[in-house]
Amino acid sequence: SVDRARAVRALVDAHAAAVARGGTRSGLAMAERAVELLEEDMPARTGDEARHSLAMSLVLAGRAREAAPYFDGWRCPSVEEIAAEDLRGPRLISAPLTLQRIGRTSDAGQLVDVLLTACRRESAPGAKALLLGMTTELWWWEGQWSRALAAATEAAVLGEQTGQPAIGWYSRAMAARVRAGQGDAQRCREDAAWAQGEARVHGFELVALYTSAALGLLELGLGDPVAASAHLATAERFRQTTDLADPTAVPFWANR
Repeated sequence: SVDRARAVRALVDAHAAAVARGGTRSGLAMAERAVELLEEDMPARTGDEARHSLAMSLVLAGRAREAAPYFDGWRCPSVEEIAAEDLRGPRLISAPLTLQRIGRTSDAGQLVDVLLTACRRESAPGAKALLLGMTTELWWWEGQWSRALAAATEAAVLGEQTGQPAIGWYSRAMAARVRAGQGDAQRCREDAAWAQGEARVHGFELVALYTSAALGLLELGLGDPVAASAHLATAERFRQTTDLADPTAVPFWANR
């Protein structure tokens, strides 16, 4: 029914807002309810939004194997198939990370390229900022560190220009992670301090999870396990408030 379809879309929107604030458990519950409400005569887009939202939450909760079936039969859309409205929300833009985490790396990379082309075609800098911010993490995990840093830099600038400062904080936190892996201590600490400071001013404390983890990785690489432990303990405290268990989002958790 129309009412059920509206309820599904409302739950999908609420799920996205919850996850952005670290509400892994509440976001998962909303996505599960959205899938429960699906009916066969609903638009395909509505069904995809609900199922892919649930897949993302399952991945974040450390249940990637359960997430994979929600992408069964999925194929990467062409640029022509992507409408402007597809770029206005996180549903499609967040899909590359979910695909990467369920082992479909090639599909993830292909979708990123298609979405970047669509953002240029639609002159959608806000969507591009969100996409680049999210794919910074994707490229980090694929070892494309130079590409990840370039994406983080552009995402931060576009985020500020389009009124999405949280993208800038997150992107700089991801840049700190890359620089930690490279052993670039000065710029890692600069990125982490800026991201954490700006996020704290605006009440977005979740960024400290990522910056503290990056600083812990840096200190491990520099041979100081005591300093690393302090940073990783801080990251773990923030992780506990979010229920995140995805090893790609919180890589330190597996070694807790």
